[in-house]
Amino acid sequence: EFKAEMSPPEGQEEYELIAGCLREKSGFENYKNQKTQMELYDKLGSQHREYIRKAITAMQNIRTFIENEYWAIATERTELDTLRREMDFAKAELKAAKDEQLVAVKNQLYNLAVSAFEEKLKK
Repeated sequence: EFKAEMSPPEGQEEYELIAGCLREKSGFENYKNQKTQMELYDKLGSQHREYIRKAITAMQNIRTFIENEYWAIATERTELDTLRREMDFAKAELKAAKDEQLVAVKNQLYNLAVSAFEEKLKK
């Protein structure tokens, strides 16, 4: 399985490299705010690394949801849709029934379908 590294190795982040360059290279000593610049670039480097870490965590949570919970929700939704169709079909048959004995049977079937749908809906 291929695994990409999103964050650079320690000390290799772009802002950390700039801070290191300001520390080690000659010619920058004359700048009056060299120390401030080095501190700012170090801080930017650590904040960028923290940002990447939080992004990775968020992506992992999204991936976990898609791989597991999304499919469970989709299955539940499919079952609920099926029960809803059964309930609608029973209601249509109840409306179409003319004989009183047939109306009573269709009403029972409709009530069963409604109770099954509502029970599943509560879950």
